[in-house]
Amino acid sequence: MMMKYRIIPVTPFQQNCTLIWCDETRKAAVVDPGGDLERIKAVIAEEGVTVEKILLTHAHIDHAGGTAALADDLNLTIEGPQQEDNFWIQGLPQQSQMFGFPKAEIFTPDRWLEDGDRVTVGKVELQVIHCPGHTPVTSCSTSRKPLSPWSETYCSTVPSAVPTSPRATMQP
Repeated sequence: MMMKYRIIPVTPFQQNCTLIWCDETRKAAVVDPGGDLERIKAVIAEEGVTVEKILLTHAHIDHAGGTAALADDLNLTIEGPQQEDNFWIQGLPQQSQMFGFPKAEIFTPDRWLEDGDRVTVGKVELQVIHCPGHTPVTSCSTSRKPLSPWSETYCSTVPSAVPTSPRATMQP
């Protein structure tokens, strides 16, 4: 079994939303759906997977702005971010107005994620790692087995000026 993925640049910030799935079960999760939901849904249809949940690394507008609408549209559960990020979730409507994004709705995750928690996507199990830098509570997911061409740690954030900021990396 392998974890497969497809990166979907979304929002005017071109943030990397990612569709991840278990190649054996074809069950999937959308990681950080910041916006451009029709684009995300088109990729889901192209890959022919069954999305069961949304996973959030943190709640900046470009990572979480489309979460409430996508969860409602596809009847998905929301896992993450960490509870300390709730102030960002509560501020999504203001963030969307400030950056000129479509109106983002406030949501409550079905499950807050903390360091050491485990999340599943089909038969793939990922461990949550707290890795502050981009935000004080950014989280990553990792697997003990190489499941994809990614390095073993997956973080859905973009490089920033903060030296400790996590990055998604590819192995040759």
